[in-house]
Amino acid sequence: MEYQISVDKELGIINSISTGTWNVNDSDAVTNIITSLSREEGITQVLIDHSELEINVTQAVAYNRPLELKSQFSNISPRVAFVSPKNKHALYKFFTLVARNRGILFKAFKTYDEASEWLLSDNS
Repeated sequence: MEYQISVDKELGIINSISTGTWNVNDSDAVTNIITSLSREEGITQVLIDHSELEINVTQAVAYNRPLELKSQFSNISPRVAFVSPKNKHALYKFFTLVARNRGILFKAFKTYDEASEWLLSDNS
């Protein structure tokens, strides 16, 4: 999995773009970078673009992953917008619902523009 992470200080958003094939080790590395940047920059708005990422996980993995992420996001309270791969939007909707039920404000979108608009709005 390849990834690029940047900070848009003007908009107050951390941007992460991942391509290739998803795996837990790279996902953890991305999350660690995002949480470090969030703490350093004081930014809690995160846009994660997985639109070009190949992800083949079971629903059980999608169910358990938010609990793993919750400990990494401790003391940050992020607002995270995911742009889902085209054929995996239902899985991302499930994943983000589980995350929200576990106290992490994640939301799945089909396009970058929708995700960005949500992050920049005042509504959750």
